[in-house]
Amino acid sequence: MGLLGYPVTIGEFFGGLGLIVGFLCRFSAAALIVIMLGAIGLVHGQHGFFLGRSPTDTLATAGFEYNLALIGLLAPILIAGPGRFAIGRFLPLPKSAQTGRPVVVLE
Repeated sequence: MGLLGYPVTIGEFFGGLGLIVGFLCRFSAAALIVIMLGAIGLVHGQHGFFLGRSPTDTLATAGFEYNLALIGLLAPILIAGPGRFAIGRFLPLPKSAQTGRPVVVLE
């Protein structure tokens, strides 16, 4: 595993966990989008768009279709926030003076 392997692994694990439980959702979505862009740029971009072209293709030789779909799923969470049932809404987090909602990064 290279120099970026450990932070990417930690980011994917805790980013997914944050999205599941609804804590730091915007930060988790942003981190996962950056990771997927890095995966497209470093690994999948050179193999074209489509995920699998033959039964012998491994994930490392697949295209970036799946990564782009994940970015499309994470973008609304980053822009609109996690929703009203996220754990972050029920924790005593610092509130914005203008809106009364939690600070955007901590949502």
